[in-house]
Amino acid sequence: STDLNALVVTPDFFTYVQESPASIMINYFLEEPVFKGVFNIIKASVSDLSYQNDIATSQINLIKQSMDIIDRILEFQDTYTEELLPILKKHQNNNYMIPKDMGTHGLGSFYDAIFFNLDIIAHFGLYVGVTNYSIASKSVSILNKLSLRYAVDSSQQYGQNKLLVIFDAVDESARIKDAFISQLELPIDSDDSLNIKLETLQFLNDNLSFTDQSVTVSHFLLGFHVTNILSTGPKLSTFIASETSLFKTILFLLQSSLESLDPTNIEYAPIRLASLSMEILLKLCRNPTTSKIVSDVLLEYGFFEIVVELDPVVTKYTVWEGQSYHSVSSEDIDTFVNSTSIGALLSFLSYRNHLIQFLSLFIHRISVVGTGSQLLSYVDLLISNIMYSAKVFSFLNTLGYKNIPVDRKLVDSVSQLRSLPLDLTKVDLAQNCTGQVFDIENINNMLKLFKRSHEPVSSSMILTNAEEKNKYHAEMDAEIANVK
Repeated sequence: STDLNALVVTPDFFTYVQESPASIMINYFLEEPVFKGVFNIIKASVSDLSYQNDIATSQINLIKQSMDIIDRILEFQDTYTEELLPILKKHQNNNYMIPKDMGTHGLGSFYDAIFFNLDIIAHFGLYVGVTNYSIASKSVSILNKLSLRYAVDSSQQYGQNKLLVIFDAVDESARIKDAFISQLELPIDSDDSLNIKLETLQFLNDNLSFTDQSVTVSHFLLGFHVTNILSTGPKLSTFIASETSLFKTILFLLQSSLESLDPTNIEYAPIRLASLSMEILLKLCRNPTTSKIVSDVLLEYGFFEIVVELDPVVTKYTVWEGQSYHSVSSEDIDTFVNSTSIGALLSFLSYRNHLIQFLSLFIHRISVVGTGSQLLSYVDLLISNIMYSAKVFSFLNTLGYKNIPVDRKLVDSVSQLRSLPLDLTKVDLAQNCTGQVFDIENINNMLKLFKRSHEPVSSSMILTNAEEKNKYHAEMDAEIANVK
């Protein structure tokens, strides 16, 4: 356990909570006139954001700030209601001015305030398609929180996702799907344009499951016709049965990513896009709710032949984002692991894992519902060796890579961190393809708290021996740097 009093500059943690402006700010924001004012800022016409003038620029900045506030409130509101409010009410000190009506002002949560305003949710969906990537990214972040908060709405007869019910009911239903399609179809001409595609694919992926048969907002956005029974819908734009749908956009994105790969030098961005796209398709193929529908669509599309033909044939001499793994030694392993090279390698392994599962599922389905000649034609694609070795062998090639060398002395030297519950197996790749490869924000925060809670005096801010304090900080910083 951690002594919370050691983490703050005030005499104790309770005093810190009362002095912090965060609780007061959240309290006032949860008042209806305040959050409705922010909602009204966001309810601008999406087309107005395309104008190039001072008024449009000011409006865009206001929308950015408003959406950032909403995203932060959704992130911290549980801490406010479950931790900070009880402290403020139980340990109230007359020396601090705390509002008499401190609380949630009749709201179960801020999510309720949003779900009571259907038009604001529609705007979040429409903003995904804008070319201002800050607004689009924040929209995806908010939508993801909304969808996962109420994964299944028990009040609905078919147990549908609450965000799905709203998206399917509002007048802008088709435009929202178009917004997602437009964003994924925009050219990748900057880091921001790549990142928003990764975030959008991850949003769709997070709302799909290999086994859970609940219908989610991802099914709606992909173009399924959501009724008692899922189907590809009518031949109207945005439905899978038509020529234009988010599902087919993902197929095209996957195909384009594979076509851009050079087997001698696997770049991080295209293989990351391919891996996420393939995972979405695999979830749809494995889930009993969508398996038959998606398999039939992919069969008609010729998807099996496309991925087999375009799969990059890598060898142990393939370089990953410009660096070779085969020649990595213990001396330069840090360069490989701390660069996008490791991201490219891990994304390729992830893609190959998803692909092998898909191929096995597809072959099994054809063996059950197809003809013998159909099955033979697909098997031949995998075992044909007219010019090269059988394709299936390249899928199973381990490349002869050895494990990444580990410096045991470095691991053993981090003695003070052994008590921390650090589960590095749960560290995911960062949302972007530049800079830090892994998302270690939570680990960084934990290490910072650990450092502050283990300083030599209970209240680190009243140390008088500056030399001793600086020496201790230097030692802790060194150990934390070793962990990173």
